[in-house]
Amino acid sequence: MSDRHNAQIALMKFLSAVARRTGSAEHIYVVGGAVRDFVLGRPIKDVDVVVDAVALGRDSAWFAQQLVRSIPA
Repeated sequence: MSDRHNAQIALMKFLSAVARRTGSAEHIYVVGGAVRDFVLGRPIKDVDVVVDAVALGRDSAWFAQQLVRSIPA
């Protein structure tokens, strides 16, 4: 596997870990071109995330803040 592919896997695992840790994994979805590019082994240029705010009871800004807090400094 290339370093790029390893980095993409690490990114997806990071997003998944934050969603699981916050108890929101069932309501957070990676969608769009990032999914296609990941499956095809292409570079991921951006990641689109959908938050089912109705079911979760929190919005995308809340999840974005959780991501910010989880980024290693």
